[in-house]
Amino acid sequence: MGSLAAKKSRAIDTIDMASSFDQSPVVCAGSALVNAAVVRHNRLIATLFRAEGKTPEAAPGTAAMRPLGYVLIVFNLIAAGAFVYFGVQDWKGRQEINTGVLKHILILRGVPFEGAEETVADPEGAVPLVMELTAGNTIDTVSPALLDQYYQQAPAGDSKSIFASNVAMPSQLGELKRVRGKIKEAFDAATTPKQKIFLLYAWLELGVETYTERVVIQNAAAAGDWGTLTLFLDKRFEQVEPKLLEGATGPLSSEHWEKLTEKIESLNTALAKAEAELKSAETEAKRAENDQKQPLETLLAEDAKLRAAQMLLERAKQEKDLALEKEALAEIAQQTPIVKAAADAAQPLLVASSEKTRQAEEKRRKVAEVATEIAMLQRPAVPDEAGRRTMLSHLLVHLDQDVAWQKRVMLVVGIRQYVKSITSQASRFRTMVEEVDYLMRRDQEAYTGAMGSLREQAIQRTRMVMEVTDTREKQEKQRDKDLAFVKQRESQLTELEMQLTKVKAAVAALLGEQTSLDQELFVLQREIAVTLEEVYELQDELREAEKKRFTIPK
Repeated sequence: MGSLAAKKSRAIDTIDMASSFDQSPVVCAGSALVNAAVVRHNRLIATLFRAEGKTPEAAPGTAAMRPLGYVLIVFNLIAAGAFVYFGVQDWKGRQEINTGVLKHILILRGVPFEGAEETVADPEGAVPLVMELTAGNTIDTVSPALLDQYYQQAPAGDSKSIFASNVAMPSQLGELKRVRGKIKEAFDAATTPKQKIFLLYAWLELGVETYTERVVIQNAAAAGDWGTLTLFLDKRFEQVEPKLLEGATGPLSSEHWEKLTEKIESLNTALAKAEAELKSAETEAKRAENDQKQPLETLLAEDAKLRAAQMLLERAKQEKDLALEKEALAEIAQQTPIVKAAADAAQPLLVASSEKTRQAEEKRRKVAEVATEIAMLQRPAVPDEAGRRTMLSHLLVHLDQDVAWQKRVMLVVGIRQYVKSITSQASRFRTMVEEVDYLMRRDQEAYTGAMGSLREQAIQRTRMVMEVTDTREKQEKQRDKDLAFVKQRESQLTELEMQLTKVKAAVAALLGEQTSLDQELFVLQREIAVTLEEVYELQDELREAEKKRFTIPK
């Protein structure tokens, strides 16, 4: 008995320092409320009593379990229930926090670039979605309900865009493939070239990166070359994901895609030809510019003299200086034909120089357009994921301006990348605007120069017209005077003719009378002649008689 008492004393006084995992789950074994790992037992006491086959006796005057024990049991049960309740609430809170963090990160970064191309139909299933929430905290899957809830922020609603959708997409490449399928369906449904060009131009217009690229697209659309437009769009998708041009989402026009290499070779040939033409045009433009320098300088110098003479004339008129005015008029009269001759000599050269410069500029634009078209057909694939993300975002953002589609793109690529794409394109458009402004200013300068030349020519010709007009007015006045004088002379002539007619009539009458008188005179003269002959005969007879009478006889 002494030995047993000693053993009991040693067992009671000894503390079991064994690991909790090595102890037997004596109290509350299997309970979900008590963690056996943190419960301490005196294993030696229990072992001792089990070895003796006895149960420890209760202390004298005590029951097996006091009411306080029941209170403690109830209290423990309440505490355990509270622990479970608050544990569940904590779990729900952590789930909500994690969900909020995930949604926030999704909005900022978008869905992963690569991954599943569609969600799962089972609400209890899991969608593969690998994303790092915080440092060292990565998720591999999400529930379909969470992904559906995320995309409900951009519902399709009444959107007329073919790209807007309520379908949840767990990856950016999956969305790109879906969009490619929509483009393929819409393009295949177009039956006429006009409809195809309308669709392709709308998908390409906003995504241009340079003004020349925009011009190339506009030229292809204006020419009705929808095949080239399909190549431009196919190359944009291929630059992000070459696999998209395989299978059901293959090239929009297989016929044109197969001839792509041949088309690029023909464009290279055209580029070489355009560069040669540009070089020749620049040489001719430079030669024409040199040719017009001397005549232009002469014209400007002579015109300056003419302007000085005109200013001198104005001053003379203001000062009422007749001598100075006469001198200025003489100078103007002398200088005007000189300026006219210089203008006539310089004008063809100026026109030729302007035309050659314009032709060289057109050749330069042609070279830029052909080179840009080649670059658009030879877009290299982007090797790194960051570049592919940027290109994918740029492509999706500028396919359609529909509000619902823009919201969906923002959810797919993330608001950060979305803003970067919009900002970058805004910068490109700003550059395009500056380029257009520069072209407009240059055209305006050329127009102003041409207008200045034409203005000078118009002024000179106006002066000539004014001079001719003054001369014409003087001549018209002189003509009027001459006409009045002629009318006066005609009236006088009429009067003279009337008088002449009267005189002729009178003369005719007088001539008639004279004729009768001449006839009477002729008769009278004849009678006189006969009488004279008789007188002469009588004289002869008288002379003979006298001779006979008064002749002295021999």
